[in-house]
Amino acid sequence: MKTSNIARIIIGLLFLALGVLLLMKLTGVVVYLPLPDFLLSWQMILIVLGIILIASRENSTTGLVLLFIGAFFMARSHFGVDFRMLIRTAIPLLLVLGGVVLLFPRLFFKKKGRSPEKRIDQAEDLDVVNVFAGGTRLIESEAFRQGEVTCVFAGADLNFKNAGLDQNGAVIQLSSLFSGCNVFVPEDWEVKTEVTTIFAEVSDKRLKQPDHTDHKKVLYIRGVLLFSGLDIKTA
Repeated sequence: MKTSNIARIIIGLLFLALGVLLLMKLTGVVVYLPLPDFLLSWQMILIVLGIILIASRENSTTGLVLLFIGAFFMARSHFGVDFRMLIRTAIPLLLVLGGVVLLFPRLFFKKKGRSPEKRIDQAEDLDVVNVFAGGTRLIESEAFRQGEVTCVFAGADLNFKNAGLDQNGAVIQLSSLFSGCNVFVPEDWEVKTEVTTIFAEVSDKRLKQPDHTDHKKVLYIRGVLLFSGLDIKTA
């Protein structure tokens, strides 16, 4: 199984579990479960997401920030740590972290030209998972077939300027939560959107629409948008 698929499953299960537990807490059911209060807090969400991003190594810097913020406010809210003590502790920790970054930059930053925020994909299948960090994908496949795109508090730009479609067209499954997605397509492509929108918007901003229907040049975009936006533009 691909790493991005594993990350998507972990994040999905995390949100599902925390959502169910928070609902149980609101309805009073959770009182029968021996769970500490800090496990059902927004700080724990940040900490777990930070650990996941650090483990993925592609967004380790973002993961460290989320982990630090979550741990900082959890120590104050759930463990009664004095705010001044937190500040005094945070300063040396930040200095240590800064020193490690300066001494071992390759652990935190990619070389120029290899940044994960902008990648070129030549495969027929596309798999994108963006969490708290957006990115740009330049698709150059000669016969693009399908893709899965997941955005959580992030954005994604998909550029198909130099791409071709499979003879039966192509399908993108899009799952977006508090995010935005831009899809850039050639002028002669037809785009059909079949998405469920919840406090979201789908907008086709192409100045010129194709005046003919060719089943070989149809891109279907399906999925769910929650507090998100999807813009279709000319590449």
